[in-house]
Amino acid sequence: MNYGKAIKEIRTMLKDNQEGFSLNIGITQGHLSSIEKGNKNPSPKVLSSISDYSDIPLPIISWMAVEEKDVPENKKDAFLILKSNVDNFVADFLN
Repeated sequence: MNYGKAIKEIRTMLKDNQEGFSLNIGITQGHLSSIEKGNKNPSPKVLSSISDYSDIPLPIISWMAVEEKDVPENKKDAFLILKSNVDNFVADFLN
């Protein structure tokens, strides 16, 4: 799972820079940068703060973090079929 990519996508969607976003979720800009680069994983508390700040439910943040490589080989076909539908739903939810 790539929470860093998902968090950066959320931050960009909110038109926040790292400094402002990190201040609003209660971490340092350096910590946020490390998460976005994939060098650190966000704690449950950080994910909860992001959810609260962005008004995006945690399950949607988790879905945004799922990558194809995270899915077992025997379930990839189903995942790929489902992915486009769920991604469209998430996009509609976020807009």
